[in-house]
Amino acid sequence: MAHITAQSSWSDVDHHLSKKALPLVTVVVGGPTSAQEVTVVTAAKDADEPRRVDFALTGDGSSLPPGLPRWANYVKGVIQHYR
Repeated sequence: MAHITAQSSWSDVDHHLSKKALPLVTVVVGGPTSAQEVTVVTAAKDADEPRRVDFALTGDGSSLPPGLPRWANYVKGVIQHYR
């Protein structure tokens, strides 16, 4: 298990990205697998529904499309960065 303290986040304000500091903690739990399925869960009470998101990674490394709930888009971006 990895414990990562989030120092900042990006938010979309009128289609412009702005950086803002957030006092949040992100905990990542995972392990090696050959599966291409990802499940992301948030415990944040104020997060948009649903609080659990399942999506598949593409084998060709193409970008993960943003969507709803919006909180999961940051996680998708981090996953895409490390693919």
